[in-house]
Amino acid sequence: MIDLNHAPRQDELKAANEFDVDDVRDRINADVEGFVQWLCKGRALIKKGVARIGNVQGDAGASLKIELKGPKRGVWHDHSTKQSGDLITLYRLNMGFVDNAADFLFSVREIAKYFLHDPIEIERRPWRPTPIEKIEADAVKFGTKPIEDMVQLGAPVASFKYLDVDGKIVAIVRRYEPDGTRASKTFLTYSFEVIDGGPRWKGKMPHPRPLFRLPAIAAAKTVVLTEGEAKANALADLGFAATSIMGGANAVGKTDWTPLKGKTVTIWPDADIAGETFARDATAVLMALGCRVAIVQIPSGKVEGWDAVDCIAEGGDAKALIDSAVVVTGHAHAGNAGSGGTGNTSTGSGTGNGSGTGTGTGTRGTTSPPPLIKAKPFILRDPKSLPKQQWIYGRHLIRKFGSATFAPSGSGKTNIFIIEGLAIATGRGLLGVQPPQRARVWLWNGEDPYDELERRVGAACLHYDITPEEVDGWLFINSGRDPDSRLVIATQGRDGVIIAVPVVEALIQTIRDNKIDVAIIDPFISSHNVTENDNNAVDAVAKTWTMIADICNIAIDLGHHTRKTNGTEVTVEDGRGAVALLNAVRPARVLNVMTEEEAKTAGISDGRKRYFRITDGKNNLSLPVDKREWFRSATVNLGNGDPNDLLDRGDSMGVVTAWKWPNPLDGVTGADFDKAAVAIRAGEWKKSTQANNWVGYAVAKALKLNLNDRANKAKVVGLIKVWLASGALVEVEKQDDRRKTKIFIEVADED
Repeated sequence: MIDLNHAPRQDELKAANEFDVDDVRDRINADVEGFVQWLCKGRALIKKGVARIGNVQGDAGASLKIELKGPKRGVWHDHSTKQSGDLITLYRLNMGFVDNAADFLFSVREIAKYFLHDPIEIERRPWRPTPIEKIEADAVKFGTKPIEDMVQLGAPVASFKYLDVDGKIVAIVRRYEPDGTRASKTFLTYSFEVIDGGPRWKGKMPHPRPLFRLPAIAAAKTVVLTEGEAKANALADLGFAATSIMGGANAVGKTDWTPLKGKTVTIWPDADIAGETFARDATAVLMALGCRVAIVQIPSGKVEGWDAVDCIAEGGDAKALIDSAVVVTGHAHAGNAGSGGTGNTSTGSGTGNGSGTGTGTGTRGTTSPPPLIKAKPFILRDPKSLPKQQWIYGRHLIRKFGSATFAPSGSGKTNIFIIEGLAIATGRGLLGVQPPQRARVWLWNGEDPYDELERRVGAACLHYDITPEEVDGWLFINSGRDPDSRLVIATQGRDGVIIAVPVVEALIQTIRDNKIDVAIIDPFISSHNVTENDNNAVDAVAKTWTMIADICNIAIDLGHHTRKTNGTEVTVEDGRGAVALLNAVRPARVLNVMTEEEAKTAGISDGRKRYFRITDGKNNLSLPVDKREWFRSATVNLGNGDPNDLLDRGDSMGVVTAWKWPNPLDGVTGADFDKAAVAIRAGEWKKSTQANNWVGYAVAKALKLNLNDRANKAKVVGLIKVWLASGALVEVEKQDDRRKTKIFIEVADED
């Protein structure tokens, strides 16, 4: 083995040869990047003054870091193996040189000839390929591109080799913990394939997926099954024949279980929902293979996610838990029963595997296979004793359920989320809806950078006079653009939808840790990587969110964009992509920007797109326009402009405010009608607003309203409608001065 810290230097070799080693070292250190890219054939990822590769063999990855600048230029360190050295050492390890002075000098001369292109001759050894041949062979094996994703993940904390029964490697699983915690765990898998007659590594899982530690468990009669490789290794260190499956709890249906056929298998699930699902699904598969199955019972009081590694780390008795595992009773199809047919599996703690059919006895308890579903008898309780529904905000957010907000792009969805979030967090009815009590709100936005969210929230707090103390500990905001806040709970590939269980578990944990009551996901599409038009895929994602709401006893609002409707009314059925999201949530609502006709009716003069309305999922269009829930986007200046420029007030942000449809009777009294009646009686006035003698002119003059103002005109139109509806004014058909029949407006005769 090469001693990485004591490679021969010039003073050790000059006596034997006049070749200048330090000169070569200095010259390659002057072009570290060029040397690394030459040696690794483009697989090194260059970023922020360092080059990264997977290992000394030159595989693509990020575990091995090479300094490109500064006083440590040319120094490398492999975070996985803890090795380090200079560029000459890296070259020697890559090329497979042994640790002696002669080989050291030969390797330096190779660098000088093949990288620095020095005009020197080297006596080739027939069994050793040239550096160029080795580099080209590695390019075929490892490729010629870096793996950028691995830089974000950092160095792997563990690597697990999957072997076939003959001990040949078929796959490698690498575990990463980007933020140094188990909750951030991420896995990358590479499978070994023969393509075009040559061996190649591919960044994917093999199909079907092999069991872990296959050579060790192939000959064993009893096996312990865990959810992960680290747990299997930990139990193997204690002497157990332990295994796991590639991909965790969700990969039961993608695994080749046949090597376990007929064996006694003890399942050690993690202490969480995914673990329960894993135990149930694995039990069904194993019993179909004739296995005798037992399940480890998690001791009470253990934290969520507790597993075999935790047990061993705590000094617990893993053997006692395995020995006392509860045996599953059921019918085995073949098993180790020799020539016997099907029968009940043994329930005892002994071997229990005689010939033929039989039922054993023992000291351990028994349990039936967990049913996929079991009918539950309904017990009618006194309705007065039932708990009330826990509404958090109006009739849109309710604990244990997912809600959805559908909106066209640019309609005000994010701003309404911010104001509603502030209302809930402060317990104030900012938009006219009074929260029953304060509640903690977590707003996750996958589209805007964090500083933009700060500006929006800051403007809202300025407008509503909200202090920092009011939101401290009650409002939580993350931007999905930040590396530590990215949120993808599901992906979709060739094998279908895969729920990111570690991400879901981390979500549940942070919700519980921060006592969150409401989570707002804006938009829904940014929280997953599945096909938007795939109903099955979207259903799986939406139901994962509603499951989180149920488990954490919170309300979740999923914001979703609508498709273009060419100006027609938008409904919840117009949500972009699959309808599965609408079907998976309970309350659903939709935003619509004010139409041109509505703006005309309301007398809006400051831009109709500042106004929008919200209707529930039924989108009851029978409601009159003035009875719907309306909002207006007010403009707030942040005051963050240049203090030396008096005209620079800084950024202007939109803040959602409650807006009431104008009531034409506001400020109008009975005396005002009397004035209008006098003006109407003094002439002949038509109903049509296009007529030169429209009745509105008489009303406006009487009430001193300027009809050039859109709001005033809308008020006059509204007053005429109200007075007609009340019978104070009446419509009369008669001929005008051109002898054409028209509708005129007159004051009703007094009885």
